[in-house]
Amino acid sequence: MATATYRQIEAFKAVMDTGGVTDAAEKLHLSQPAVSKLLANFELAIGMRLFSRNRKRLAPTVEAHSLLREINKIFAGVQEVTRFASELRSLRTGELTIASVAALGQRHIPRVLAEFIKTHDSLNIGLHIRSSAEVADWAASQKADVGISMMPVDHPAIRDEILCEVDAVCVIPTGHRLRSRRVIEPRDLAGENFISFMRDGRLRHVIDSVFEDARVARQLRIDTFMSDSACAFVASDVGVSVVEPFTAVEYANARQLLIKPFRPSVPYQFRLLFPRFREPSLVTQAFVEALRASIDAFRLPAAAKIRTAGQPVPVSESVRPRRRAPARRGARAPARG
Repeated sequence: MATATYRQIEAFKAVMDTGGVTDAAEKLHLSQPAVSKLLANFELAIGMRLFSRNRKRLAPTVEAHSLLREINKIFAGVQEVTRFASELRSLRTGELTIASVAALGQRHIPRVLAEFIKTHDSLNIGLHIRSSAEVADWAASQKADVGISMMPVDHPAIRDEILCEVDAVCVIPTGHRLRSRRVIEPRDLAGENFISFMRDGRLRHVIDSVFEDARVARQLRIDTFMSDSACAFVASDVGVSVVEPFTAVEYANARQLLIKPFRPSVPYQFRLLFPRFREPSLVTQAFVEALRASIDAFRLPAAAKIRTAGQPVPVSESVRPRRRAPARRGARAPARG
């Protein structure tokens, strides 16, 4: 038995829907003989007579009506696939899983997503706050469509791009003695209660080395994992800290603390991580574009010196030591956490 073709099924449905070969031929933009031949071959393919022919008119059999009901289900499914594909193409549906460090994931990314879903209202979105190491694990295992990290990754399953680089800022309580100081240096914070990051974090070592090089002693009483917690302590007049500017701006805008430029510079580098062996979906690409635009438009303190990278930086090059001009005295490598 031959296999029925889509064109034969389409001709059968057209005849059943219109009531005759003439109208079916017009609907399909075919000649009447072509439609008649398709019908005859369809009956041969399924081994069943579907029409009784009386005075050149076709009368569908009971079996033809039963077959039409099944065919209508198939055509409805095809139409649904076409509709779903259209929604995927227009980014109105799909899934997006993001793994991010807290610095951007706690407040900034939710704001980006709030705007994003206004035009992508049927998306299923997951935002997971993780450490840089965990973000890399999620990207490598393809649990995340995109990761936002503060640490370059040399992993064969991850593609790595620079999102932006910003300078750390000093945050102090609103009534602090240094509130009129234009720039804060390590010596200004001698003896201050200092909110530090966890001892095993890279950022902690970078900031500690700044003060050690300046031979400045601080009162280290509280360690915390996130910039948000450090800023909360500062806002409560517990001490001062040096943090990334994205979180600091949130508190400063709420008039809960003051932001001051900190010198020497302590750069923070934020990176995008993608599963290397899976092409980013259209939804993922659109989100990354929206995130980059939000970073460009974000009003950071002048001292933060936001620097964005519009072009991808392959992992092999992003982790390769670069030859640099002689560093100015006091300059620091990017902080990563």
